[in-house]
Amino acid sequence: MKEKVYNGLQKPIEDRIVYAACIYWNVDREYFNNTGRKGNTEMSYRRSVVLYLLKTLTPYAHETFCRLFKIKSHSNSIDTIANFDTLKGIYRQYADDAKNIEAIASKLEASLIVKFVDNEANLSNG
Repeated sequence: MKEKVYNGLQKPIEDRIVYAACIYWNVDREYFNNTGRKGNTEMSYRRSVVLYLLKTLTPYAHETFCRLFKIKSHSNSIDTIANFDTLKGIYRQYADDAKNIEAIASKLEASLIVKFVDNEANLSNG
């Protein structure tokens, strides 16, 4: 069976940022989608770091972030990002967390896409 491997393809930056945050804080992806934990300051803080990185490292609008994290109000994400941007200049931990997650995201290995050529040929012929 022949394999065709494409090297150097990376996941989109938004996926790498969220995955890097999951690695950094040892949580799963659903942690950032959970909207049922009102008043959880740790989760709110972590989500604000991810939102800030998404805003600064991607060309996407706030509506995209809201869809990614199931946020209903665009003004909440705008306020969250603005607050984080201000606080990272005051609290070192804010800047350190953002810098560390960005470093992890940039170092995530390129994914490999393996395409089984013979299997596709057999399926189309048979």
